Formats: sequence, C-alpha cells, structure tokens
Amino acid sequence: MGTLLSGLMLFMVQGSAIAPTAEETRFVDGLMEQGWTLIPAYSGEHRASLSERDRVRTIAAAHLFSAASELQPNRVRAHWSLGHANVLLAEDSRTRGLPTVNKYATGAEAALSHALEIDPADPWCSYARGALRVGFGSIDGALVDLRRADELTSARISDGTDDGNQAWLRFKAREWRSEALMQAGQFVNAREALREFHGEFSDNTFPLHVALGECFLRERNFAAADEEYRAIVELFPDDHQAYALRGYISGLLGDQDAATAHLKAALEREPVPGLYLRLWLWLLATDEAMPEIDAELREFLAYPPSSLSDWDRRLGAFCTGDEPTAAFIDAAKAEAARRMDASEPLDELQCEAWFYAGMRLERDAAAAADDPARELLGQAMDAYAQALQARPVAWKWEWSFARHAYARLAAALGKAEATELPAASDGSAPITTILGIHLAGQKQSTAPADAPPVPGQLWLGLRKHEDGSSRFVYVPVFAR
Repeated sequence: MGTLLSGLMLFMVQGSAIAPTAEETRFVDGLMEQGWTLIPAYSGEHRASLSERDRVRTIAAAHLFSAASELQPNRVRAHWSLGHANVLLAEDSRTRGLPTVNKYATGAEAALSHALEIDPADPWCSYARGALRVGFGSIDGALVDLRRADELTSARISDGTDDGNQAWLRFKAREWRSEALMQAGQFVNAREALREFHGEFSDNTFPLHVALGECFLRERNFAAADEEYRAIVELFPDDHQAYALRGYISGLLGDQDAATAHLKAALEREPVPGLYLRLWLWLLATDEAMPEIDAELREFLAYPPSSLSDWDRRLGAFCTGDEPTAAFIDAAKAEAARRMDASEPLDELQCEAWFYAGMRLERDAAAAADDPARELLGQAMDAYAQALQARPVAWKWEWSFARHAYARLAAALGKAEATELPAASDGSAPITTILGIHLAGQKQSTAPADAPPVPGQLWLGLRKHEDGSSRFVYVPVFAR
C-alpha cells in the first residue's frame, strides 16, 4: 500500500486537468480495488456500530474513494463508493453517539448527489441516496429517489437489460418506500405500499400483518393495530409475538384484564426467557394481582435461565428494586460500550433503559399520593422523551411505545406545548423533516395535506431559533 500512496501523492500533485491516461485509469482502478478490500463485509441493511478496526479501515477507504473521485471526477462508481463508505461511518457515529454523524451523512449525500449529476439514470445511486435520506435527511427527497430507483429497475427488467441485480434493487427500493411513507405521516399510502410489496414478494402473511400493525401503531390507531395482531393469532396460533403485542396494546389502552390474558398466553408459548413479558405483567398489575405477579417475577430473576443476559437481569432488578435511575442509565452506557464491537449500539440500550425507567416511574406513581404521583408522572414523561431522543437505527418496539406513552402522559398532565430536545453537538438528531406541529393556543396543526393529524398522535418537528440554531421537538397533537 505504500507504493499506492506514493503514486497517489504524485498524481495529486500533477492533477488531472487533461483527459485521463491509461496509466491514470489503471491507478484509479487500483485505488478503488484497494478501498473495497477495506470495507467491512455486508451483514444486513444496517451494520450498526463498526469495530474500531473496521472504523479505521472504512475511514481509509473513504480517503481512497475520495482521491479516485478527484482524479476522475466523471467516474460514477467512485462517487457511489465514497457515499457508501460515508453511510457506514454515519451509521456508526449515530449508534455510538459520536458528534461526527452529520459530517458523514452530509458527505454521503453530497457524493451520491454528484454521482447522480453525472448519470441521473443510475438506479444504484438513486436507491442509495433514498435509503440514506430515510434515516438522515429529507423524507420527501427519499420518496423521490426510491420511486426513481423503482422506475429505473422496472424498465430494465421489462426491456431485458437486467444484469441480475435489478430485481433485488427494486425489491429494496419498494421495501424502503413503505418506511419513508410512514415517516412522512402518509399512513394510508404506506399501507397500500406494504400490501403491494408483500403481495409481490412474499406468500407469508405474517410479516405483512406485523408491518401493518406497526403502521397503525404509528398512527395511534390501536384498535386497527390490534386487529392485525389478532389476524396473526388466528393464522399462527402457536406464535407468541402477536399475543405479546396485543398485550402491550391492551395495556396502553388501560384494559388490564385483556393485557394480562394476552401476555400470559404469550408466556405459555415462549416461557424462556420471557423477561419482558413478565415485566409488563408486573408493570400493569392491579393491586389485587400484584402480590402473585411480583413473587413470580422475583423468583424468575433469582433463578434465571442460562439464556438470560447479565444486562437483562439488571433491567429486571432495576424495575423491581431501588436502584436510582441515574445509576441505571450509566450502567446502560457502560453495557453499550462493552458490546460496541459486537452488535448492540449505544442508542439501542439507551432507548431501552429510558423506556423502562419511565415505566417504573409510572408504577411508582400508581402507589403514590396525588401531588407526588403527578411529579413522578412528569419524570416518567421526561424519561420517555429521553428514550425517543435515542432513536435506535433499527426499529425497536420500546421506541415506538415510548412515543405513545409520551403522548398519553402529555395529555393526562395537560402539557400541550412541544417538548424540545437538544440536538447533538454537531446539530444532528433523528430526522430533519417537519411532519407537523401543534402548540398550545393553536386551533390547527400544521400538517401535510394528505396526512391530517390524529388526536394524541406524536409528531417530530424541527424548530429554528433566531440565533440560527435548530432543536428537534416531539409534539403531541391534541386537535385536528
């Protein structure tokens, strides 16, 4: 690699104002080849955090791709490769809570946009930029890019110019489109896209009902979400997931009898480890049922199955014990750091830890007098806001339920104003799309024309201040 870098320095000094020579083209080919040997192997849509070694290697690859794109500015693959490397680094920065996430996300979008300026008909670049924008940028832009990728791949498939990868690329573009529509608040369109996607690509209706249920959950249409999970129970009566989700929804709706029945049915089908199901039974228990459920949970934690992790044991002990919330959150940070080179990023555990902190505070409030209870519920609402701010990369049910719990408490406590969440030091935060805002004193919520606000729905907005700074706000919507 020393020879390669020496040659790179020579070419950078000479510049490339004239048409590239055969020698320069071979050299740039070498840069590209070397860069891709440094990129981590593909292991799913999101790689979450990178190991420290892979992070350093990816940064080195980005430098090589950047040099290749400067030496031959019209080479689309060089810009696409640079965008890919920056996407990996942006995802890594977000999951680690590093302040470099905006730098890499911006760099990735710039590289992919440059590639599309050179070749607007490149479906790979359209897809890559669309997928990037779903997590880091404009949702409207993401929808345009994903639709364009779909059109380009469909055309190549129909005219016989498919290179073997177009069908896969169209599959991914359509898969991401439904997620983008949900983030944009276009729930009706999202459900239509989900049905079309699953109807074309899968005979298994299980994931379709799960996805439709999540869409209804985001819309806060709990009854419709419950119907989707009821369909899973009818089609797959031995699967515990639908029973668990129906239990969680019933709990959110305050139907403790139904919640208890569904959660116990889930435990019958998935008894080990079953910690989260037992925790929800404990958190939702009535005064009459609490002694039995509390004893069962504590016995489970005292003699846990070997498959239960140390972190899960601590989570259970926190919910039932006296450990201060601050100490528990610090423990989550330490656990995330321990797992960083494995699979669990910072935001995943932070989201989970704050969510259960909120749930325990609600449990404590239920046993307190009026004034202390109101204070505890306010603290629980703040904990849910922290869970939402974590924004894990992959969908996490605790994050979704924190949205509903936050809006529920905001309504119960009469807090109609938006809660502002500070962005990271570099200005980064979940997404930058203004979906809608409803503030105290306003009669109407600002919203996309095709996505009217639903009472109690929680939206994400971006508020700009006079000093030029921006803060992300989670907004419970109380009126149409």
